[in-house]
Amino acid sequence: MDIDLNVPADDVPEEPVPTWGECPQLYLSYGIATRNDRLPFLKDAIAAVKSFMVLSPPLGLDFFGVFDGILGAKFVEHMEERLHVAIAKQIERDLRADSPRARDNIEGWWRVIIEDAFRVVDNEVVAGGRGGIDAPARIASGALVVLVLGDYFVVANRGASRAAIYRGLEAVSLTPEHAPMVMSNLL
Repeated sequence: MDIDLNVPADDVPEEPVPTWGECPQLYLSYGIATRNDRLPFLKDAIAAVKSFMVLSPPLGLDFFGVFDGILGAKFVEHMEERLHVAIAKQIERDLRADSPRARDNIEGWWRVIIEDAFRVVDNEVVAGGRGGIDAPARIASGALVVLVLGDYFVVANRGASRAAIYRGLEAVSLTPEHAPMVMSNLL
């Protein structure tokens, strides 16, 4: 029996990778710009992660985040690297649960998912001893997150931050402006 091991790569059939769906290409065009302070330890961070989680039906969930560097570069770097991962884990855990929380209140579901993800990342910072940041200072730090799923946007902020878009010449607020030292505005 003759076996030809010199088969061109184009002739080898690809086996499909099992997933919930296929990640679509990023359908948004976006740009990123930031201006950092003269002090290197006050560095801000921006994150854009396309299709960081595949949902069913096959829709990519895109993540955009802006993090205020007032607590130092280590803190925002950790937020930039880990927050989208924590959000993905929270979503997956809830969707695989016997009784997911998203039954009747989708807005409340997103709120809980994102708040839980922020808590996870905050606890990682504390456990890792990054920069000696105390709890009130962490919560006062500014962060803005936008998740894009098809035609839907989930916008969340915390600390001294606010999201707004412009429609013509009019500013439309997407999130409330927080006063971080007011207890009800901490998250």
